[in-house]
Amino acid sequence: MKWRKTKLLQLLRGDIKLRNKIILLCITFFVAFTIIFYFVSYQRSIEILDAQVDENAASALEQLNLHITYIFNEMDKVSNIISNQHAMNELLYSSLHEADKLKQIENYFALKPFLNDIITSYSNYYLSIYLPEEVLFSQEQIMIYPFKIVDNQELQAAIEKQDGKALWRSSQRLSKKLDQDVTSQYKLLKHYYTNNVIGIIEVYTQNKFIEQIMSNVGSASGSITYLIDQEGAIIAANTRTGMASRPDAELLHKVMQGGPKGTFKTEEGSQSKQVVYRKVEINDWTLITTIPESILYSSSKKLRDSSFITIAAVLLIVILLIYLILKNSTKRINRLIRVMSYIENDGLTTVVPSRVNDELGELEKRFNEMRSRINSLIAEIYRAEHMKKEAQFEALQAQINPHFLYNTLDTINWMAINQDAYEVSSIITALSKFFRLTLSEGKEIITVREEIEIVKQYMYIQKIRYDDALQVNYCIDEQVLDYDAVKLSLQPLIENAFKHGIQHSDRAGVIELKAILTDDGFIEMRVLDNGPGLLKKTRDLEDISLGRSGYGLHNVLERLELHFGPACSIEIKDGIETGAEVTIIWPARSTCSVESSHGV
Repeated sequence: MKWRKTKLLQLLRGDIKLRNKIILLCITFFVAFTIIFYFVSYQRSIEILDAQVDENAASALEQLNLHITYIFNEMDKVSNIISNQHAMNELLYSSLHEADKLKQIENYFALKPFLNDIITSYSNYYLSIYLPEEVLFSQEQIMIYPFKIVDNQELQAAIEKQDGKALWRSSQRLSKKLDQDVTSQYKLLKHYYTNNVIGIIEVYTQNKFIEQIMSNVGSASGSITYLIDQEGAIIAANTRTGMASRPDAELLHKVMQGGPKGTFKTEEGSQSKQVVYRKVEINDWTLITTIPESILYSSSKKLRDSSFITIAAVLLIVILLIYLILKNSTKRINRLIRVMSYIENDGLTTVVPSRVNDELGELEKRFNEMRSRINSLIAEIYRAEHMKKEAQFEALQAQINPHFLYNTLDTINWMAINQDAYEVSSIITALSKFFRLTLSEGKEIITVREEIEIVKQYMYIQKIRYDDALQVNYCIDEQVLDYDAVKLSLQPLIENAFKHGIQHSDRAGVIELKAILTDDGFIEMRVLDNGPGLLKKTRDLEDISLGRSGYGLHNVLERLELHFGPACSIEIKDGIETGAEVTIIWPARSTCSVESSHGV
C-alpha cells in the first residue's frame, strides 16, 4: 500500500520518466475511450446512419427535382412559344376578328403546321388552346377548343386572375369531359401588341409520365417519395402505396412552413420517420421523401460491434508503436542529457551524434552548433581580453613620462640647430610630432585627420632617408577628416608599401594615398605604390608582416574589428603585376571632437 502511495505521489509531482508518462497516458486513454465508446457508439452509429441516409436521400431528391423541374420548364417553354411566336400570335388574333369564314380556314391551315411542329418537338407534352366560338376552327376539339365546353368556371377565373402568368394544376381541366389524370399549366393568351386576350393556353402531361420519372430515380429501400402541390394534394408518387397513403397533416404543415429544402424527423402514428424535402422552384410544388427509422437502425448494432473490435485492435497497435518510438526517443534524450553533464564539467569537445532528421535530430544538431558557438565565443573573449591587456600595457608605457621624451628630442633639436645641422633638426622635429601623435595621451581612437598627419610625418622622415627619391601624392576627401580612425591603422599600410614595393624597385618610388566616404557610409583608404608588386603567396593578410616586429595587416584588421565591428575589411587587389594596391575599409563614425585648424 505504501509503495502504491509513493508511486502516486511521484506521478503527481511529475517524477516519473517521460516514456512511462506517455505509456500511462495511452493506457488511460484506451480504457476511457473503451468505456465512453460502449455508451455512445450506438447513438453515434445512428447519427452516422441518419447523416448518410439524409445525404443519399437528399442527393436522390435533388436529382429528381432536376428531372421534375426540367419537365415543368419544357411545358413552360411550349406555352411561351405559343404566346411569343409572332406569326402564330397574329394568326390567332386575326381569326378572332375576321368575319370571313374562308379567311379563318386559311388561318387555321397556316396555323396547323406550327402546332404540329411544337407537339412533334416536345414529346410527352400536349397542347390545348381555348378560343371564343367566333373562331371557326375552335370546333376542331383536338388541340383547339371553344370556350363553350368550359364547365370549370372556378379554374377559368383563377387563370384570368393570373393575367398572363402561369397557373399550375393537377387533375383539373377546364372541361370535365377531358382526361383529368394530367398535370397542366394554364396561361392567358394575349395579343403580342395590343395585349388583348385571345384565349387560354393549356400545356399538360400525363401524371403517369411523372410517376415513371419518380420511380426511375433511385431512393432508399422502403422510402416513399411524393410530389404535392401548394395545397398539399398528392400529384404523383414513386409507388402505388404512396398514391394510396397520404402524409399526415403535421408533416405537411412543417414542409409548407419550411424553406426551399430541409430535413427533419417526425412521428407518424407509432412510427418514426426521417423526412427530406425539396421545393420545385418553378411552381412552388414540393417533393417529399419519407423513410421509416425502423429500416435505418436494423444494422446499427452490428456496425457498433465491428467498429469496437476494429478500434480496439488499432489502439493496441498504436500503443505498441508509441512504446517503440518512445523507447528510441528517450534513449536519444538521455544521451543528450549525458553530454550536457559532460559540458558542465568543461567537456566542450564532446559531440552528440545526429543521424536522424526528426525534431530530436534537429535538437541534436542545434546543440552541437551551440557547443561550437560557445567554444568560438570563449576563444573570442580570450583573444579580446588578451588584446585589451596588451593595449592597456601599451597605454601604460605611453604614459611613462612622455615629457622626458619630448624634452630630450627638443634638446637634440637645439643642439643640431647650434651646429647648423638643419636637416637633422627637421628630422628630429618630424620625429617629435610623430611620437606626439602616436602616443596621443594613450587614446586608441583618433580622427582621420590626425591619422593622416601621422602618415605625413612618417613619410617626411622616409623621404629624407631616401634622398627625396620618393614621391607621395595625397588625394583626400575632406568629408572624412573628422570621422574616427584606429590609431596607427594607415601607417602600417604605408610601411607595407615600403617593405614589399619601394625597397625592391630600381626606379623612383611613388606612393599614393586616397581617402573617400562611400555612399553606404564607409570610409575607404587606398594605398598604391609603383613597386614590383606582391607575390601571389604573400597576398594573404596572414603572410604580410611589417619589418622585424611581424606586426601584419591581419593585426590591423583585428584592431579595426575590435572597435568598429565585423563590417571592416582589408583588401589586396588581385592580379597586380607592377605595384600593389591595398584598401582598408571601416564604418564612418564620429565620436572624437578634435579641433584641427590645418588641412590635408
